Amino acid sequence: MIDIQGRSGQVSNFIPEIELLKIIRIMQAFQMMPVDGGFCHTVDSQHKGYIWFKNHVMAPVENYFDRELKLICGMYLDLHEPLSTHSDIRPCEGTPLVSCLIPCSVDYQAHLCSRASTDVFNELDTGQGPPAQFNLQASYAWNRGDLIWWHTPLFHDIGIFRDFKTKQGIVLHTYE
Repeated sequence: MIDIQGRSGQVSNFIPEIELLKIIRIMQAFQMMPVDGGFCHTVDSQHKGYIWFKNHVMAPVENYFDRELKLICGMYLDLHEPLSTHSDIRPCEGTPLVSCLIPCSVDYQAHLCSRASTDVFNELDTGQGPPAQFNLQASYAWNRGDLIWWHTPLFHDIGIFRDFKTKQGIVLHTYE
């Protein structure tokens, strides 16, 4: 079992291209909702596509972490502007555990993924607001189909939008 507490990581070629294309196509059919900086197509345990999502997206993540995860929400996220540094703590029935990102594209082009990144910091969200200063734990370059993960309470940001206007990825927020 992978130790998640206070950590982050990246797994290369996590989702094969053919499977990723299917996942993106199906998730884009889910209801679209506005979010800060863009929009998303979401799924949670009450969604009609939850069982499919659990089998095709969550199962490989659970296998990697060698544990069952409960879904707070999953989404195909399409951002048009950067978000400020934040944590992914959301209300749930247990303890927020791991957040995951599977990069899909930049400016809707798979081959441009490497222009984007996600930065994870060492500071944990304790509910007291963000610290005055952040210490970088890791900066993860986006590669299509990789898995980028971090302990949910860790502050992170989605990097600077330099040389591109949008970025798309699959996101999971989980708890135990």
